[in-house]
Amino acid sequence: MVSDDVNKILKVFQRKDFFQRLLDVVPIPIFYEDVNGRYLGCNKAYAEFMGKDVEDILFRMVLDVVHPDQAEELFERDKKLLAEGGFTSDERKILHHDGTYHTVILNKTVFFDESGNVAGLIGAFLDITEISEARKREQQYLKKLQSLSAALAREREKERRRVAQKIHDSIGQNLAFSKLKLQMLCEDVKNNESLSLQIRKVISAIDDSIQSTKDLTFDLGIPILYQLGFEATLSWLKDKFYNRYGLEVRYVYGELPKGLSMELEAFLFRALRELLMNVVKHAKTAFAEVKVALDDTGMIVMEVRDSGRGFDVDTLESNAVEKQCYGLFALQETLKLIGGYVTVSSREYKGTTVTLYVPACAFDGCKEEGGEGE
Repeated sequence: MVSDDVNKILKVFQRKDFFQRLLDVVPIPIFYEDVNGRYLGCNKAYAEFMGKDVEDILFRMVLDVVHPDQAEELFERDKKLLAEGGFTSDERKILHHDGTYHTVILNKTVFFDESGNVAGLIGAFLDITEISEARKREQQYLKKLQSLSAALAREREKERRRVAQKIHDSIGQNLAFSKLKLQMLCEDVKNNESLSLQIRKVISAIDDSIQSTKDLTFDLGIPILYQLGFEATLSWLKDKFYNRYGLEVRYVYGELPKGLSMELEAFLFRALRELLMNVVKHAKTAFAEVKVALDDTGMIVMEVRDSGRGFDVDTLESNAVEKQCYGLFALQETLKLIGGYVTVSSREYKGTTVTLYVPACAFDGCKEEGGEGE
């Protein structure tokens, strides 16, 4: 009894109308044709895409159904697939019956007759036009976001320089003047040891404030960068880290594009300073190596490598690592906005390598050779 039921079901499956109904419930366009490019069948989704009835497509040539702008190319591709056999899948544009081009993933494969010879092609395609358009809109939005980020970076750098100059011209000069006056006063009252001692304490406090003001002015405006250039600033930073923290930094320079914007150079400097501070705070090592170069894709590659204690990048096991990763996260988010990215390689007690990939044209950083920045 079971065998009879199975045979009945198989006979239903073999009926042409069942096969056609099966195709018609599939929402993606499907068609099949013989070796001469003549349609042997298709489903409703394909007919609707072509703007025809199924009956108007059957036994017609591909050249008679597909729009002339694409029919010849498709026909030649089909002949090649029939000759070589196998399966193809590619993204392409197909003309819809309404005159618009739709982006589709087109899959085709050969089928065989009872003798094992190639009998024709089966094709199906997935319309991804909406996905493709959404992708384009996303790319356009990203470009606008990158442009806005660049504009904000330029304005932020200008504001930093303005504030640094104001601090230098007002607070810094006032402190220096106050110190001078106190020194003169101290000379006048040098016979009064108690009063002279109090004045010298105030002078010492002013000295600390002057140094703090200088540090703040530099952090905001990086005057050495604007006066001497990028490599000289990195050399200064190298000396600073050695003298203040005992960290020896070795630079390996590659060739960088001419005319990088001040905003981009300032970003690279601050990013490097942040990464070197991570080495000081977390790596527990006295040596770091910095490589700066331009790769073949137009990215400035800045690599900071140390042989310190490292950490597990997949887990955050301590507050120190959390803080370190937070700084890297902030850098990564900034780089995303300008089209760059960060990679981190680290193993416990095997050191850490952080690599920044920064577009050379970030912040409008690619100017004509010989041109000047702001």
